[in-house]
Amino acid sequence: MRWLTGLTAAAPLLYGEGAVAHAAQLIRTGAAYAPRVDGSFVAANYPPLFLLLASLGAPFLAGRIVSLAATGVIAALIGWRARAAGGLVAWALALAWLASVPVLDWGVAAKPDLLAVAFVVGAVIVAERRHARWTGALLLCAIATKPTAAVPALAIAVWFSSVDRRSFARIVTGAALPGAVLTAVLLWAGPADAWRHIVLWNTLGWDPLQLALLAVVLVAVGGVPLVWAGRFSGGVTRAYLVGALGVFVLGGREGATVNYLLDAGAASLLALAAAAAPARATAGSWFTACGPPSRSRGRPGGLVAALIAAQLVAGTVALDPFGLVPGGTGHWGAPGRVDALRAALTPGMPALVEEAGLMVALGLEPIVDDLFLWSRLVERGVVDPAPLLEAVGEGRFAVIAAEADLGTLHASGPAYERGRWAAVLVAAIQARYDAGVRTGGLWLYHPR
Repeated sequence: MRWLTGLTAAAPLLYGEGAVAHAAQLIRTGAAYAPRVDGSFVAANYPPLFLLLASLGAPFLAGRIVSLAATGVIAALIGWRARAAGGLVAWALALAWLASVPVLDWGVAAKPDLLAVAFVVGAVIVAERRHARWTGALLLCAIATKPTAAVPALAIAVWFSSVDRRSFARIVTGAALPGAVLTAVLLWAGPADAWRHIVLWNTLGWDPLQLALLAVVLVAVGGVPLVWAGRFSGGVTRAYLVGALGVFVLGGREGATVNYLLDAGAASLLALAAAAAPARATAGSWFTACGPPSRSRGRPGGLVAALIAAQLVAGTVALDPFGLVPGGTGHWGAPGRVDALRAALTPGMPALVEEAGLMVALGLEPIVDDLFLWSRLVERGVVDPAPLLEAVGEGRFAVIAAEADLGTLHASGPAYERGRWAAVLVAAIQARYDAGVRTGGLWLYHPR
C-alpha cells in the first residue's frame, strides 16, 4: 500500500529524489551535465541510464515505476534461482527481499539504486549459466545506472578472470555494445561535464564512524541472511557477495545511507537461493542445514527464528519505513509540505528549498537541486558559493524552506541536516532573513 501510494505521489518521498527528477527533466535536452551560467546548481551526479528512463514520463512517476519494476524483478530472480528447493523456500526468499527494511524504503523511490542492483542480479543469474556476453552487457548497464555498481561488477569480472578466462573475454565483448551506447550519450552530453558530475562530484569524504554506524544497521536488518550466505555461497554468487560488501564499505562516504545495503541484501538472498537446493538434498531441510538443530525435524531452529523476528522488529522500529514512529523525520511526501511552500511563494520570485522535489512538484525550477551536495562541495572548495550567498544576501528568495530550525542547527541539529546546510549559507540566511516559522512540517524563512 505504501508503494502504491508512492506511485501516485507527485512529491518527493525521500531526500534527493528532487535532484534526480530535475536531472531527468534536463537530460531530455542534454542539459543535465552542462555548466550553469545563471548561478544555479544542478547535481546530476548519476550516469545517464536511469535519468533517461525517468525522463520518459512525469518527474516522479516514471522513476518510481522503474524502481518498483526493478524491485519486483530482483524478487522474481531470487525466487526463480531457489525453485529447485521447492515453492516454500523460493517464495520465502523472494518475499524476504521485498520485506527487507532498505527495500521497503527505497523500493518505490525515484532513485537509480534498485535498477542498478537488478542489472547486477541479472548478470549473476546469466553468469551461472555461462552466458558471458549477457553478463558483460548487464554489468555495463549497471555501471551506466549508478557508479557504485562498478564494485560488484569488478568482483565478478575478477572471479571470471581467475577461473574461466575464455568467459572473461566474452564478458568484455558483451560489454562493448552498451559501452559504445553509453560513450555516445556521454559525448552528446559533454564528456568533461559528465566526468565532473558523475566522478569528481561523487568523490566526497569518507568517515569510519559513519561506516561503523551503517554496520550496526546492516547487522540489525540483514545480519542473519548475511551470515548464512557467507557460510553457503560459492562461485559467482560469492563474488557478488564480496562486491556487495565492497559497496557497503563505500557507505562510509558522506551522504551514504541504507541504500548502500541493498546489494548486500540481494547478494545474501541470491547466495542462499543458489545453495538452497543442494542443502535440501543433503540435509532434508534447508532450514535445518542453515540453523541450529531443532527439536522438530524440518522446522527452523528456535534461535534462528528468534533472530529473524528480532531483525524485522529492530529494522522496522529503527528505520521507520512506514512513517509510523512518533517524531520520525525525512518523510518529504507529507501533503502539508507542498501546500505550505505553495502558500509561502511570491509570484516571480524564486525559493530555496532543502528538498528541491517540492519545487519540482509545483512545476518550478529549483535554484539548487541538491543542497547536501552543494554544501559538501563548497566546504571542499570545489564549488564557488558566491552566487548563492549573494542571492541570499540580497533577499532574492521569497522563502527559504528547511526541515530543521536553522537557528539551532549547527549547535544541536542532527548530523544529516548539518551536512545539507553549509555554515556559510546558514550565516547568510540568519543575517538577511527573519527567524523561521514552522508551517506544515517545514521551517520557513522570509526576507526582512
